[in-house]
Amino acid sequence: MDVLQLIKTRRSIPRFKPDPVPREVIAAMLEAATWAPNHHLSEPWEFLILEEQARERFAEIRRDFRRTLFGDPDAPEAVKASEKVYRDAVETPTIIIVTTFVSPDPVQAEEDFAATFCGIQNMMLVAASLGVGTYVRPGGLVRDPALR
Repeated sequence: MDVLQLIKTRRSIPRFKPDPVPREVIAAMLEAATWAPNHHLSEPWEFLILEEQARERFAEIRRDFRRTLFGDPDAPEAVKASEKVYRDAVETPTIIIVTTFVSPDPVQAEEDFAATFCGIQNMMLVAASLGVGTYVRPGGLVRDPALR
């Protein structure tokens, strides 16, 4: 498939099959990410592949963060929603956390953030080309001290 067709047909997949993602696919995704354009060749990204206990801890952090989004974190709907994000994370076969270095220079920080998202797009395109679904989840959780 040519690149434009791949860009047009790639979709976010919020529900995954339980099958493990082959290591070769993960390696191809990570390599593609490192080819993203980045000003001054800063390569501001880092990739963390969460497995077993790390995925479990990430699921706990997601659950706890979700509860903070409700006026009453102990309300039944808050508990139900937080347990759903917990299960979703635990059941996701591969989670790749992508971080970016935040430069004290605001211009460089902005460029590095953009470069990191270019890398994420590269990862998602490679995954799609290999038949693996992806879903990027930025949002408030990325600023949560427990995750950091």
